[in-house]
Amino acid sequence: MNPVKASILAALVCAIFAGPVSAATNYTATVSGKFAASDGRPNNATADFAFNNTFTSLSLTLANTAAVGQLGGISSVLDGIKFSFSGASLSAFSLSSLSAPNGTVNCSTGTCSFNGAAVASLSGWTYNSTTGLLSAGNGSFKAHGIVNNNVTATDGITNSQHNPYFNGPVTFDFAVANASHAPLALTSATLYFGTAPDTQIATITPVPEPDVYALMLAGMGVVGFVARRRKPIGA
Repeated sequence: MNPVKASILAALVCAIFAGPVSAATNYTATVSGKFAASDGRPNNATADFAFNNTFTSLSLTLANTAAVGQLGGISSVLDGIKFSFSGASLSAFSLSSLSAPNGTVNCSTGTCSFNGAAVASLSGWTYNSTTGLLSAGNGSFKAHGIVNNNVTATDGITNSQHNPYFNGPVTFDFAVANASHAPLALTSATLYFGTAPDTQIATITPVPEPDVYALMLAGMGVVGFVARRRKPIGA
């Protein structure tokens, strides 16, 4: 069998036996070096939204991506996110679980001590179904904010009421009351850094990730193009 035809056949067989592919459109929201706080430290973070293929559950992963020398103050701690979707009300989302596989960091003694034991409890993170705000410290932006391995014990990081922190990334799982199973589109995302009254807010435009079906069709188109190029002239 012609190698190209064999490749096309193999791709089709894999697609058939792989079963239904999720058609959910997921999103990534990124803040990088923007909205620097009064202490000059930039806010850096990513938020990744991933639905299941029936749009009845959502996994939201938050990561603080501050580099060495940037994560030494309260102003650079990721403490919350507010989001909204078209096609579903805020009350359709309910926070069900949290996963912090890298454990916590406690800097209250002046030296940051890492505890790598995974955390599965909500640890004070709550979701407000009226405002759409997911935040640490039961809405106070205190305790269990998200940092990373670059955190240092300077400029307010040692404040006991803010400790411990999560050594991110942290994944939050939501149940979504979406009886129609219709696709939901992320319309806004606002990240919160620091603690009140000096909370830094970064409102960003979320970027949809490529649809799985679109990628598969594009790949098959490339294979078809190669097949045509390999076809002998005059055949």
